[in-house]
Amino acid sequence: MIENIGVTEKMKETKKIKRIKENITQVEFKKLMASVRGSESLRVNTKSNLLRTFVLLYYTGMRLNELQDLRVKDIKELLDIGTVKVFLKKTSSERKLYVTKDFKKQLEKLFDLMKKIADKLFNIGLASDDRKNRVVFHSLRHTYCSLLAINHVQISSRCICILIL
Repeated sequence: MIENIGVTEKMKETKKIKRIKENITQVEFKKLMASVRGSESLRVNTKSNLLRTFVLLYYTGMRLNELQDLRVKDIKELLDIGTVKVFLKKTSSERKLYVTKDFKKQLEKLFDLMKKIADKLFNIGLASDDRKNRVVFHSLRHTYCSLLAINHVQISSRCICILIL
């Protein structure tokens, strides 16, 4: 009997703890996005990264570490086909992501930004299928490797991963 009284008291203590709000409404999500867009204290690239992150988290339900494992090819597949399978390390399982019209619209808008900037600055007069000369996301990786070589750092994929982290 005495043991049961202790359990009841602990249960009462647990009920006193305020719960953190676990979800946000669509209106609150739009406010969050507007706040990031309107923030003058954030640099442009930081805003873009936050907006992309929030859109992906909101529309997929992924954990942040799962989101970090997404690749550009996964996003492209999601936009092109409407679905993509991703491997979740934490649970050692696969999750299938689906795209809705609103999600696709948000993704295209946010991921098209780099392409528009690169086209405006570097890809003037180049055909859209000119893979050799066009500047794309992957060009930044090549630039990084070139900078390593210029500074006489031996290049290996392991070295690149360590230096990026």
